[in-house]
Amino acid sequence: MNKQIWSLLDNLRGPLEPRDYIVQVAACFVWFKQTETQVIDEELRFNYQLAGTELHVLTQKLASAVQVETIFLPECRDKLTGEQIFQLMRSLRELINAKLISYIDLSDILKRMASDLGKFVVAAHVPKELVQLGNSLLGDKVQSVYCPFNTGYFFANALPKQSKTCGEEKVLTDVFFAEVDTFLTDSNFHINQTDCISLPTYIGDGGLEQFQSAIAFPPLNQKYGKLEINDIWGRFPESSLTGDVYHLRHMLAHVSDLVVCFVSNNFLFRTAAGEKHFKQDILEQGLLKAVIALPEGLLSNTMIPVNILVLDKAKTSQEVMFIDASSDKFVEKVSRTRGRLVNAEAIMEAFITENNSEISKLSSIDEIIANEYNLSPSRYILSDEEKRLNDFLSQHDTARLEDVVEIIRPQALKHDDSGSEDYIEFNVSNLNEIGQVSGRGKQVLVNQKDLSRARKQEIQAHDVLVVCKGAVGKVGLVGEEVAENAIASQAFSILRIKPHIAGITPVSLFQYLQSTFGQLQLSSLTTGTSALMLSAKDLSSMPVPLLTESKLQQAQQVRGEVEQAFSEIEQAKVKIKQLNENWL
Repeated sequence: MNKQIWSLLDNLRGPLEPRDYIVQVAACFVWFKQTETQVIDEELRFNYQLAGTELHVLTQKLASAVQVETIFLPECRDKLTGEQIFQLMRSLRELINAKLISYIDLSDILKRMASDLGKFVVAAHVPKELVQLGNSLLGDKVQSVYCPFNTGYFFANALPKQSKTCGEEKVLTDVFFAEVDTFLTDSNFHINQTDCISLPTYIGDGGLEQFQSAIAFPPLNQKYGKLEINDIWGRFPESSLTGDVYHLRHMLAHVSDLVVCFVSNNFLFRTAAGEKHFKQDILEQGLLKAVIALPEGLLSNTMIPVNILVLDKAKTSQEVMFIDASSDKFVEKVSRTRGRLVNAEAIMEAFITENNSEISKLSSIDEIIANEYNLSPSRYILSDEEKRLNDFLSQHDTARLEDVVEIIRPQALKHDDSGSEDYIEFNVSNLNEIGQVSGRGKQVLVNQKDLSRARKQEIQAHDVLVVCKGAVGKVGLVGEEVAENAIASQAFSILRIKPHIAGITPVSLFQYLQSTFGQLQLSSLTTGTSALMLSAKDLSSMPVPLLTESKLQQAQQVRGEVEQAFSEIEQAKVKIKQLNENWL
């Protein structure tokens, strides 16, 4: 895009607040196009000959011309000067006349500015690659398309001009940007200012107006209070802790055919009451057509990975297509933290052909139920490493972890200065490089009320500790020297081998869990984005190999050699420190 316009915009901004600046630039873009295309009365058009006009005169004229802007200009604390407005408008005219930019370019400029300024301006920005992918998933279902929420115009204004597109958004700033973009792109998007969840405005005969399809990128991790869910249309049969279910239900209520909706990672694996009931229902009705996982870092305002759900009311198959496009193959780095989606054609090919491939798999409803309604594509599409893991497990007798160990999940214990029982709590930081429990731990005085809970999470010699919160997958082995009052923090699960179990020992279990295969299993069961978790249910059902007596002895020997090597390394470190300090 023309460098001159970016240089001009950078110079004009100066110390202006991001929101004030982009709002005024957007209004000037609209005023410029209105003037050049003569769609407003002559007295409202910008006059390129009247340099030096006072700012308040320009502001009043701009507000009258750009009616969507009247609410914002008076609120802007920092305003462009009259000279700056003249400079911007004249430069735009020169660039347009020289065919260096177009009105479509002005739309792209505003989107890029919103992306760069991020949270200061708009709630979200959808990269054009995601817009193109989302709209491609609609296929030919674009006769009428419902595009709700704050980013609906990104999708609507990229659809064919003959498509009927409508949307709803409650925040006036986002409605303003939607109307500006619609005008600059010569689109026909119609947006109402309202909260579509509590007060939808597109009403048809006998209920909500019906569109052929719907596409949206709703606010991620949105939550609604009970008072915000005012529903007379029968949209929400289940209550939910987060907004994803309400967003999807609302979109389903508005369409005859297809819904394409972006959701966060958390929604895919959450099985709280509302989310689980929703997933059960769309599977039983055969609505879920596809789930597509995308790489992290695609958004300007968050590192949260996003996914796409495709719901199809005309679907006949009882299988669901899972597509895992979260690998590096589908992202091109543009900065240290941000990336751009690439190879979208491979995603579309997998979606259209519905064949099993390296990145896709058709899964039955029974398989999804067996995975506790977890919709993460990584649960169903195996990597090469996971295939090797399956080959390894198939060559051994295996048992569910809960069948060979007692699993204890510690709870948080508060220190009570008046407590009568003294405990030493060990945390993740107390595991050294080879998984030994080391260090002094943290003193916790426990009162009588919490005493029974504390006793349940006392650790014993030969317990295996698995980190289930935070640094998920880190493994420890409790040694013989553990104190009687030692307890594990709530970050761990305590694995205690059951008596008379053949094929497994504390050492062999520890060695396996910290091996490549064991770590791969633990990693595959991990959920969450910013806060990683390993659920007790997933850990309990994890298969582990039962080894021969010779292999058990070999594990014991390896552990001894590791401890010996570690001891020698520690001694060498001490010697190096002494040499460095004692030479003077």
